[in-house]
Amino acid sequence: MRQTQLKTKSTEIRSFLGEFIRSPISTGSIIPSSRQLAKLMTHTIDENTQNIVEFGPGTGSFTRMIHQKKNKDTRFAVVEINQRFREHIKSLFPDVEVYDSLQPETSGFVGNVDAVVSGLPFSNMKWEDSEDIINSIHGMLAPGGEFKTFLYFHTFQLGKNRVLIDYLRSQFASVNLNFVARNIPPAVVVSAYKKS
Repeated sequence: MRQTQLKTKSTEIRSFLGEFIRSPISTGSIIPSSRQLAKLMTHTIDENTQNIVEFGPGTGSFTRMIHQKKNKDTRFAVVEINQRFREHIKSLFPDVEVYDSLQPETSGFVGNVDAVVSGLPFSNMKWEDSEDIINSIHGMLAPGGEFKTFLYFHTFQLGKNRVLIDYLRSQFASVNLNFVARNIPPAVVVSAYKKS
C-alpha cells in the first residue's frame, strides 16, 4: 500500500512539473500541494456538506481529501482548464463532475454551494480575471457558504495579493488567514464566509 502511494505521489509530482514547464502562469506551482495544506483547505467539509465546487484541482491534492470527507449524495464538481489535469481527475474520481469552465446558470450551482475550494494561482492572474472569478464564486455560494483559497507566503505581501485580500473583505462577511509551514513553499490559507 505504502509503495503504491509513493509511486502515485511521484507520478503526480512529475505530471505537475511537466505542466508547470508547459504553462507556468496557469499552473502556478512546480509541485502539488502538501497533505497539510490540503487538510486545512478542506477541514470544514464533512458528510453534511451538500454542494462543493473546486477550482483548479491540478492533480487532486484537495480533491482527494474532499472525496474522502463528503457523503455519497454530495454534489461535487471541479473546474480545471488544463486538459491533462482534467483527464487525471476523471480517471481518479469518476463520480465527480468535471468541467473545463463552469456555467453556473446551467449547472444548478447558483446560490446553493456550501463550499468552494480554490487552487487557482490568483497571484499570476490579471486582477480583472481574479475579480470576475471571485464574483462568480460569491454568486454560487449559499448564505453562510465558505470560499477557501491560498497564497504562497513569500508573495503574500505583494500588492496584487493585498488587493485580493482587501476585495474579499469587502465582499464577504468575514475573512480568516492561517499559515501553513509544511508546504513547498509555505502558504497562507484564506477563508472567506458569505453573509448568512
